[in-house]
Amino acid sequence: MKFERTQNNPKENSLKGIQHSVTHASAWLYALTFILVSLEPTLSFASELAYAQSPHNADRHQAILNLFDETPNSDWCSQPAQGTQTHHVQIALKKSTSLDHIDIELGNDPATPIHVEISNGRRSVSFNWVGSTIKLKFERAFQGQIFDLYFSTPKGQSELCIHELKMLKNGINLVKLPSQKATTYSVVSGTWFAGKPGTTEKKLVFAIDGTWSWVHKPFFGQEEKRMRGTYKIHQNVITLQVEGSRKTWSLPLSKQRVTIDPDDFDAPDFDYDTLTLKGPPPNIIAGSYNNARFDALN
Repeated sequence: MKFERTQNNPKENSLKGIQHSVTHASAWLYALTFILVSLEPTLSFASELAYAQSPHNADRHQAILNLFDETPNSDWCSQPAQGTQTHHVQIALKKSTSLDHIDIELGNDPATPIHVEISNGRRSVSFNWVGSTIKLKFERAFQGQIFDLYFSTPKGQSELCIHELKMLKNGINLVKLPSQKATTYSVVSGTWFAGKPGTTEKKLVFAIDGTWSWVHKPFFGQEEKRMRGTYKIHQNVITLQVEGSRKTWSLPLSKQRVTIDPDDFDAPDFDYDTLTLKGPPPNIIAGSYNNARFDALN
């Protein structure tokens, strides 16, 4: 693997056959990919970006989509996970894609190196980042649908601000924000799991192009259920249109941040959000969802 910034001393790891936390990450990423493949955009966007999410937003009103808008005056800033210096961003594409470059530009020039790890669920690369800009070039295609980026800032430097992030194939930026309209979906965009943190039987994905997908995959071989469609948000009410039917559900929604105690047994890796969709029975979409994670690579 070759990098244009050779002073960063990069190394590449395979995620197969190493410590448990990493193999668990592969399984979790498979669960996310399982539902994302059913997302078919109804709007014509050149961007391959399905969503981006992070538990570390410094400002809950600041959209993580600032990473992709290619404008000179917007950054996305992050506070580290409690008790650590780690910042995490997950980027999901609409389909599995081979990348040849990842370009990242910080909002400032750090005085000391930042440790970076990037995973596609099967391989990871890690390096110490020196300077405000890095252009990451892969000799061997870095293929995936869901990419996890971990940034470890030095002690005394808690906040991380990223000005721009690009994922390129043949010189084309695949994650350029398709339009400012996409930001209206950022409040719910991402993968959400029904029930208690750590449960993956039911999954709900909201993409930034206004599409959604729901999968219930029961354990022990029971029949799988799937639905998808389009959605809109207005005044804390989400309206779901079901593809292939006349069904439309309007559900009040609320979102809340949960702060973890890292000393708790089986605590998630980071703080997480809960998303509550309220609706009377027999609405199978209504309920409580979360985006808690249990697959930190660090």
